Amino acid sequence: LSLLLALGCMGTSAFAADITIKELKKSTKTGSITVVQNLNAVEQLEITGGPVAGVEYTLAQIGSLCEITYTGGYMTGYAVKKSVAQQLGINTGSYGTETYYIYTAKSALDKIQEQLAAIEQSEWKGLVEGLTGSRKASTDENGQVIFNDLPYGLYLIVQTDVSGAEYEGEPITLSHLQTPMLVSVPGKNEEKEVKVNVKTPLGYGELTKS
Repeated sequence: LSLLLALGCMGTSAFAADITIKELKKSTKTGSITVVQNLNAVEQLEITGGPVAGVEYTLAQIGSLCEITYTGGYMTGYAVKKSVAQQLGINTGSYGTETYYIYTAKSALDKIQEQLAAIEQSEWKGLVEGLTGSRKASTDENGQVIFNDLPYGLYLIVQTDVSGAEYEGEPITLSHLQTPMLVSVPGKNEEKEVKVNVKTPLGYGELTKS
C-alpha cells in the first residue's frame, strides 16, 4: 500500500485526554491530487515507457486535516470518523473521541496502511466505491487524472478499472492493479497540488506494441 502523507503538518507534543476537534474550513482550504499513470519501459519490445490513457481511478476522502485543542496547547492531525473506519476495517488511532479516531503521528498512520494492505484485492473496488462522496475518473492521453476541489484531508485512491488502458493509441494489458494509495492534501511539503506517479508493467506475454 502506498502512503503519501503531509507528516510535516502534524504535531509531536504531549497530548491531553480531553480534546476538542476543529476541522479546517472546507470552503477556504482545498487542494488537488493528480495521478499520473505510466507504463514501465520494456527494452526487449523497444517500449521506452510513457503515459497510459483509459485507466480508471476512484477517490474517496476518509479523513479531515484538523486542529486539535487540548489543555495547554494545540496540534494538527487527521480525524477519521469511526463509521468510516469501520467500513475500512480500521479499529485504532493515536487518540479517540466518541466520534473520531485521531491520527497525529506517522506510526499511527502506518497502522491504517497495515490494515488496508490486509484487504483482499477483490474487495478494493467495492471498498472505495462504498464510501460516501467517492468519485471516479479515467486517465487522459497524457496519462493524468486530476481530482480538484479536495478539502484538506486524507484520501484513499484505488485503481478500479484497467480494461480500457491504451499506450500510444493502442490497447494494452497491464500486469496487475496498483495497490490502494493513501494520500494527503496538502502533501508532505505542504503543497496543495499533490502529484502521485504510478508505473505499471505490461501483462506478461501481452505483446501489444510491435
